[in-house]
Amino acid sequence: MPVLQGKEIVAPHFWYIYMILGLYFITPWLQKVLKFAKKETFIILILWFLCSILNPHLIKFDLPRIPFSHFPITEFIGYYILGYYIKVDRNKIKKVPFSIIIIIYLIGFFISAISTKYVLLKTGNRISDFFDKNSLGTFFMTVSFFTFFIKLDFKNRNEAVKIVSNSTYFAFLVHLLVLKIVVKFSDEMIFKSFTTVIISILLGIIYEIFVRKFFLKIKL
Repeated sequence: MPVLQGKEIVAPHFWYIYMILGLYFITPWLQKVLKFAKKETFIILILWFLCSILNPHLIKFDLPRIPFSHFPITEFIGYYILGYYIKVDRNKIKKVPFSIIIIIYLIGFFISAISTKYVLLKTGNRISDFFDKNSLGTFFMTVSFFTFFIKLDFKNRNEAVKIVSNSTYFAFLVHLLVLKIVVKFSDEMIFKSFTTVIISILLGIIYEIFVRKFFLKIKL
């Protein structure tokens, strides 16, 4: 069968697993760096934003690019360190109104949407680069999204929240399989996106409940 031979379904999203494992491996080193060089690391974080987030956006619009574009601290390590700064200053973050966080998210969304439309009108090419993980719009959406949940503060999570939280990794693993089925009904962006997310999370919840009920009770 084509599926079993790996010709029908591919899993490009598994890059995330290698990435997160790599970040976990360097976490002990990062903890010591941030403990003794927090201010210096913040400067590195700014350089990461300029080179890895802002620079690609400028290049897309043929604007003057920032020098030293091959800055070695790239990709997700910047988000990882940024998450640390946001979390340690959670008390300040909690004072930020939800309305401001939502506005920042919408700014990021419209940066991506308008940039995508601009390139489409100018070149006739429909690209998804402006919604990519290191795009300028995605940066604002990511920061605001993370800040939103920091403000909610799930220290005293109830059982329902725990189940939904634990189901997200399973949802991530199966979402491409779900998407492949959903697009048979409609390939419209909003429909397939929301439907895939909802079904994937529901499957994750079912899986989490199943594991709790039948496997966690087994004593090895």
